[in-house]
Formats: sequence, C-alpha cells, structure tokens
Amino acid sequence: MRITGTGHASMRIDTGAGSILCDPWVNPAYFASWFPFPDNSQLDWETLGQVDYLYVSHLHRDHFDAAHLSRFVSKDATVLLPEYPTSELQDQLEALGFTRFLKTVSNQVHELDGGLKIMIQALTSPTDGPIGDSSLWVEYDGVRLLNQNDARPTDLMRFAELGHVHAHLLQFSGAIWYPMVYELPQAAKTAFGKQKRDRQFDRTFRYIDDLKASWVFPIAGPPCFLDDELWQFNDIFGDEGNIFPDQSEFIREYGKIGRDNGVVLLPGTVATVGLDDCVVTQPVDDVDAFFAGKPEYLRAYQERQRPVIEAAKKSWRHPEIDVLAGMKARIEPLLEESIYLAKGVGGPVRFDLVADDDTVESIVVDFPGKQVRRYAYEKVR
Repeated sequence: MRITGTGHASMRIDTGAGSILCDPWVNPAYFASWFPFPDNSQLDWETLGQVDYLYVSHLHRDHFDAAHLSRFVSKDATVLLPEYPTSELQDQLEALGFTRFLKTVSNQVHELDGGLKIMIQALTSPTDGPIGDSSLWVEYDGVRLLNQNDARPTDLMRFAELGHVHAHLLQFSGAIWYPMVYELPQAAKTAFGKQKRDRQFDRTFRYIDDLKASWVFPIAGPPCFLDDELWQFNDIFGDEGNIFPDQSEFIREYGKIGRDNGVVLLPGTVATVGLDDCVVTQPVDDVDAFFAGKPEYLRAYQERQRPVIEAAKKSWRHPEIDVLAGMKARIEPLLEESIYLAKGVGGPVRFDLVADDDTVESIVVDFPGKQVRRYAYEKVR
C-alpha cells in the first residue's frame, strides 16, 4: 500500500485494487487566515486528482476545499460517504459535479472491487463539528491503514478488532483559535495554551497506544498563518503556549516517550507500507533541516500568497448591504426557536462593524431578549 502525502490531513492511498484521495485542501480557508503547511499548491494535482475513490471526512474547510475538488478531482471518482444524519455533505459534493456515491454504514466493512476493503466510522455528536466527523479504515492484501484525521472517537476498539493496523494517521496539533485570540491576560493565555498543547499530545499518544500500529503518521495540522496580523500564531517563537506545534515537534515529543516509529508526511512524501516495513521517500534532502528553516520558508510562502490575502480582504467589504436588517432577518427567527441557547448565552453580544473610514456601527444580538438591534451602550457579555 502506497501513501502519498498531499498536505495537512490529505493523502492519496494507492493499492492494487484502486486509489483513494482523502480530504484534499489547498486553497486558504477561513477568510484566508489558514493556509496548508507546508505549501502543497505545487503538487501535480492534475495527476493526483485522477482517482477511483474520494473520501471527504467532514465539512470543516481545511478538509472540504470546494474550489479544489471542483477543478482537480475526477468526477468519475466514487465518493465514500460517511453515514451522517443529514445529506449536507452529499449535497455539497453533488453541487460540485460528483455523481457516484457509496453510502457506507458506520462501523461496517464494505468490500469494493479487487479485494479492497474499507470501513468508515461516523461520529455525530455536537462536538464533532458541522454534520459530524469520521475516520477511514482501509485494507488491501493484508495491509491495514487507519486515517483518523482529526476525529476523536471514544476508543479505537472497532478498528483494532479488525486486525493489526500497519499505518495510523492522526491529528496532533491545534485546530481552533482558543485560547490564542481570546481577550485574556497574557499569563492566563500562555497557561491555557500550554495546557491545551500538552493535552493535544497526550490525547494523540493515548490513541497511538490504543491501536499499537506499526507506523504512526502525524497529520491534520498545523495550519500556518500568513497574514501579517496573524503571523505571531505560527509556532516559530519558542512559545510554550502555542497550540500549533508542527510535525517536527511531534516527532520530538514522541521520542521523549521512547517511540521511534513516527513518519513525517510532507506534501510529496511517498511511504510504501508493507506487512513488516515502511519505505519512505521524502521530497526534501533533509527533513530536520527543512523544519529548522521554517521561519524563512514561511516568509517566502507569505510573499507568494500576499496577493491572495489582499484580494480576500477586498472581497469582504459590501457597503451596499444593510447588515442590521440582514442579521435581524437571519437571527431573530433562530432565537425564537433556541430556548436553551438563549438561556445558555444569557446576555447580549456586541458586533462592531468597522467601515473604511474607521467609523463603527455596533449591533447587539440580545439572546435573552431574542432580538437583534442597534447597540444602546449597555453592558454586554
């Protein structure tokens, strides 16, 4: 089984019975604040996108890149669809031109053509994000792979009982903004960040210990931050409270507990996994040297992407829109339905809209009052 790294949580899996492309993400996400690290835009996506199967784990935008899926991934590919309670993932993929879907049953092994077996475990609790999250298990010719990406199952027993796993790919780095951008005292922010960073590693190590795979691939993070306003969130400053450690940091921490079966999967890395070995070809001469030069690498990456960031920011401005009226129409009906949410927030929340001339329009979403209105200078949460 051959695994080709294609960036972040994405990989292409090639077997004698077909190929699977997982979670390709190339274009910046979340208002051009998140970029894949390392840069994967220079890969041969015309070739990589010609696959038999497509697996999109969930709808977070660092896993579901609509523009890239539309342009580069073959519409002849069969989508391996997790068993989610809504059709939202299928609907969005159909809108991009995909027509072939295999609707899997969660935790059930499906036998595909040529002896290829797959199983998708769908997680659907509210903490699993929009519609849910999922993991993909693959077996071919006795070799087994688990692409856990950033799913967080209560345990991995269902995968373990199917036989020894040879390649385990899973998240190790942060994927949210807390506590980085919250208005907290710096000491508290650092303490909370360090706690979260440590817990991320601990959680990952627990999953690894549960499955006991032959080889471990840290994936699904971190993004990098190329906007000047967000630059400080890159983990290049020795900040123990930074929640976005990179793959080299994972290997270092993993080594501290006596483990040496970690494999760094860069864009372009090829790992051929067998029953007893894993042969790895890296796209760089020296992986350690690559990460040692991360600040310089990110600066060059930033310059390449600066026009993209600037264009994205220009697209945000719509002075012709009556934001207050739009928010009232969209949010007030939801507040009428959201008894528990209104009580849970328990107070008004203010949104400050800043115009080109730096004038500010403040709008309040009053959760207990179930209305959206202009700010009246009251205390807000």
